[in-house]
Amino acid sequence: MSPTRAARKRAAFDHPLLLALNPAQREAVETLEGPLLVLAGAGTGKTRVITTRIAYLMARSVAPSNILAVTFTNKAAGEMKERVKALAGARARELTIGTFHAFCVRLLRAHGEALGLSRSFTICDSSDQLSAVKSVMRELRVHETTMHPSAVLARLSLAKNRMETPSSFLDAATSTRDELVAAVWERYQQHLTRSRALDFDDLLLETVRLLKEHPKVRGFCRKTHRYVLVDEYQDTNHPQYEIMREIAAEHSNVCVVGDDDQSIYGFRGADIQKILGFHRDFKGAKVVRLETNYRSTRPILEAANAVIRHNSARHEKSLVSAVGEGAPVRLTRLADEMTEAQFVVEEILKLVRRDEGRLSDVAVLFRTQVQPRPFEAELRAKGLPYVLVGGMSFFDRKEVRDVVAFLKVALNPDDEAAFLRVVNTPPRGIGKTTIDRVLAFATAEGISASRAFERATEIKGVSEDAAAAHQEFRRRLARVGMESADPVLRGWGLTELGNTFWQAGQAAVTRGGAPRSAAAGGGSASAASRAAAPTYTSPTGRGWRRSARRRSAPDAPPAPCRRSRSRRSSVTWNDASAFRLWRSRSNSSRWARGTTISQWTGDGSGMALRGHVSTRRARPPGSAGSVFPS
Repeated sequence: MSPTRAARKRAAFDHPLLLALNPAQREAVETLEGPLLVLAGAGTGKTRVITTRIAYLMARSVAPSNILAVTFTNKAAGEMKERVKALAGARARELTIGTFHAFCVRLLRAHGEALGLSRSFTICDSSDQLSAVKSVMRELRVHETTMHPSAVLARLSLAKNRMETPSSFLDAATSTRDELVAAVWERYQQHLTRSRALDFDDLLLETVRLLKEHPKVRGFCRKTHRYVLVDEYQDTNHPQYEIMREIAAEHSNVCVVGDDDQSIYGFRGADIQKILGFHRDFKGAKVVRLETNYRSTRPILEAANAVIRHNSARHEKSLVSAVGEGAPVRLTRLADEMTEAQFVVEEILKLVRRDEGRLSDVAVLFRTQVQPRPFEAELRAKGLPYVLVGGMSFFDRKEVRDVVAFLKVALNPDDEAAFLRVVNTPPRGIGKTTIDRVLAFATAEGISASRAFERATEIKGVSEDAAAAHQEFRRRLARVGMESADPVLRGWGLTELGNTFWQAGQAAVTRGGAPRSAAAGGGSASAASRAAAPTYTSPTGRGWRRSARRRSAPDAPPAPCRRSRSRRSSVTWNDASAFRLWRSRSNSSRWARGTTISQWTGDGSGMALRGHVSTRRARPPGSAGSVFPS
């Protein structure tokens, strides 16, 4: 061995990144060239191996831009980025780390025009997909009792993950239900095309098509991503496998980490044969087994090994505990879910009474969302506090989905699912009958619902008022881009889009209580006084006076009302939600300290609230906060 090569090997041996690894982990990290399969059992430090391997590649002079690491959840991707940054420093920002879908979106935004895709295509989430399937089933006159839309969508998604097409699925159909799915699928794809949208499965499929049909894009990816790492490889479906294979076909520098014993997503299209056959797909692949578990005691691992070894299709491995001995595994058979809940709660109480743990040390895991109910009832009966984790996601809340839909339509007016969600939110005189007639026209003409509304004069039964309401809706959305350039509005986060959302009356966007309205005994006002009151129409600059700023706060936002010399004025808000947001903004700024509302008037419906604003009084306690960015 030459002195230079020996010195290089010694330097690698002494590298600080390798000192904290066990022998198997170290072998996986140091294997930089060629295909590598890392079989990582539960709790064996697979994330440490992946992140250390990325940092070690960079330490061995591999450019960060040449490394691609993909995983299956945004949370896992975020954790991976943070851990690599801690190991490799600021250069980690140049890495490409994310989910398969995020990588596909990035590639399609950059090169999708080769497939005829718009760069501004929108992405349908699960709710949008379900709405589209329901719409298609209505067009086909298929009632939901025949086959539930969610079941149709699940069958459709599974077929896509197997890289089938509507025609191939129809050819292989063995029942009328399969034929129904094929018919819905074909119309569903037409709906997405009209809306210039892709669902999550299409992101993968279109990327596969892009890589296979366009050599320049394929060559760019192979040249750029010379080292590919895939986490949770046991959950890979066929399109994801094809993407990885197309990119790594020439250099074969692909490292996959996973555990076939943890493959549980077959119902979503995950193909366990991908990890079982890796050594056949990539000739000369090296296999490293991580079998030292740092999470569980010996009795737990022995029980797990005894169960999983009965799987016929698996890579042979056996986990060994680094923790050592522990309490034996207990198996208890109970009569029903109520008895189970009582048993578990009693065990928790015993644990706390013996000072062997605190309530915060205990977690109860469930497989379905309906299982927590008896446990909640029993915990309440015993007076034990608890936190239920995994309820409705913030992004699944109606008001949040409405805001996202507004943004989608502003970006892509042809996004039909988003358009239909907000075209009459808040109510603007476009009812269900009108929408049904517009949809029928759009289907017949092969255009999106938004385009059909633009031709409302051609649609029988669509009133002039509804057409005018749609035009006003489009005008408001068109202002979004222009307003983003206004520094005053940008500083307050106020746009025409925000005003539209305020009028929907979604109280959840702000914290704190609603102001007292006339309906709640807050006073009354005559029609004449309401008509004479200055009306707050939109936060776009009209009626906003920059001269109303206080001299003590030159950087504060403009006042949303006229202020007289006596520092007492009145303003009308469109609804309670608009007032709460204004108050939260005002009370958090130097400009409006001391602002209080001394009198309320209203029209009896809680709308068009008017308050007399005095800046001489002290700031009220318990003022509302805002979740909008400053």
